[in-house]
Amino acid sequence: MEYFASLILFTLVTLATPGPNNLMIMTSGLNFGVRASIPHYLGIVFGFPLMIFMVGYCLGDLMMRSEFLRHSLQVGGILYLSWLAWKIASAASVSAKETKAQPFTLWQSLIFQWLNVKGWVIVVALVASFVSPANLFYDLCFACMIYLVFGMVNTFIWLGGGYYLRRWLNEPVKLRVFNVSMAVILLVSLLPIISEEWMALRQYFSSAVELAVIF
Repeated sequence: MEYFASLILFTLVTLATPGPNNLMIMTSGLNFGVRASIPHYLGIVFGFPLMIFMVGYCLGDLMMRSEFLRHSLQVGGILYLSWLAWKIASAASVSAKETKAQPFTLWQSLIFQWLNVKGWVIVVALVASFVSPANLFYDLCFACMIYLVFGMVNTFIWLGGGYYLRRWLNEPVKLRVFNVSMAVILLVSLLPIISEEWMALRQYFSSAVELAVIF
């Protein structure tokens, strides 16, 4: 029972807090509407649990052992999400018909889960904290089910929230302020990971300098 309660709490906190998936689906709901954003929604809802299972079952041990792989994925994710933040900030029209921008397709949303830095952090923490090697398959399936159920509700709330903001953000200036604000929040959500990577980079160069002095 304690394990179940802890997993539920972990799931709610990681799902509900602002992050790339939540901010982008809300922005999609605002700019393109609910119907056009359904493929994006489904990609998040099913893509993230799938990522949990695949990482936990196939890559979990490798991710834990290989600092180079983990840091490489995080740096790549930071760069990609920074580019997405710029795209969000530059979106200027509520109507999808009035802009060249398009909502995520199902495949784009599924692929994005693997480029989401916060997603990697959550998955690694989840596998390390709630998945036992002795019950690997069962624990992963249970965690995936929890994230699927709660993710369906949480993601739809963020999507619907973005859609209902359209009535207040129907002026170009207001919409631009909203999109820029979402882009800034997205970048701010990356700060802890950027800080971690910066510290790792400093440590690497410090070690390199020490070795150079020795030799």
